[in-house]
Amino acid sequence: MTEMFLIGHEISHSLSPAMWNHLAYATGRDLQYGLRDVGADELDAVLAELIDGSVLAANVTMPHKGWAASVAHRRSYAVASTGAANLLIPVDGEIEAHNTDVIGARAILETRAPFDTVVMLGAGGTAVAILEALTGLASHVRLVNRTFAKAEAIAGRFSGRFATIEASPWGERDGLTPGADLVVTAVPAVDEAPIEVTRLGSHALVYDAVYRHEPTALQLAVARRGLGLVDGLSHLAAQAIAMLDPLGFDRSEGRFLLEGLERATKRTATAWGAPLI
Repeated sequence: MTEMFLIGHEISHSLSPAMWNHLAYATGRDLQYGLRDVGADELDAVLAELIDGSVLAANVTMPHKGWAASVAHRRSYAVASTGAANLLIPVDGEIEAHNTDVIGARAILETRAPFDTVVMLGAGGTAVAILEALTGLASHVRLVNRTFAKAEAIAGRFSGRFATIEASPWGERDGLTPGADLVVTAVPAVDEAPIEVTRLGSHALVYDAVYRHEPTALQLAVARRGLGLVDGLSHLAAQAIAMLDPLGFDRSEGRFLLEGLERATKRTATAWGAPLI
């Protein structure tokens, strides 16, 4: 049996096995998808296992995405530009790295682009991936993060990629969102929404990259207002669908990934209310 797995830390909640094992069942593939909760001292062993060719591929989540990018022999443009990888594929004794967070986010964002003003909450790996996906699709970006220096560093890194990109203190976020046509949240989910949804414009779109089995407080508030929403479940599905091509699977098999995800959560993954595929 061919093996594929997710490596990360504290990943027992992951919905990836539900997606990929359902695809394997539906298509008759001899594939088993599992979870590997590993520490930094175990990564060399995982890499050796990949290189010897006994594993189809490994997905990578936090906190190991930077490591995944650094150990690869070949990196996609998205990996090189973000310094992070979420998919490692062994090819002839070498490792090929991809970042399908970027590809999946871009596929979603392109359906409603261009964006004049974007407010981004967060400055971690997911925020960087979505910023990369927004390149060429947005004009003005304001980055807001609880650690202002980190937002400043990311804004400097993306300088020249947008007409303007600036960092703002966390306390100013609700003053920025009323003028935004897209608000992206890539900060950990908490019991309360990180922004005041009632202050958003009537045509604003919200991309909340956080996923849980149940909708977050922000996602519920956005739905109540009837605004366009992409939630973390849809982001998860989009980045998984984007893996099909580098893995040599047919894109039509994405429907089985969606079926597995929706059966596990009893929710539907959509992009602004429309089917993902």
